[in-house]
Amino acid sequence: PPELLLLDEPTNHLSPRLCDELEDALGSGPGAIVLASHDRRLRSRWPGREITLTDAVTGRDAS
Repeated sequence: PPELLLLDEPTNHLSPRLCDELEDALGSGPGAIVLASHDRRLRSRWPGREITLTDAVTGRDAS
């Protein structure tokens, strides 16, 4: 099994049902997951830690 899974916008172009199935599948993985997403629903339900990047010039949220 992978020790690290990198996902960039994994829910883009997926139906809501497939997004739910993806979330369920990610919850059972043995390794670390790094996920970048603008999907507010996914982010609100994400059980792991969250890191928010900010713009170095403006200091605002970069997402």
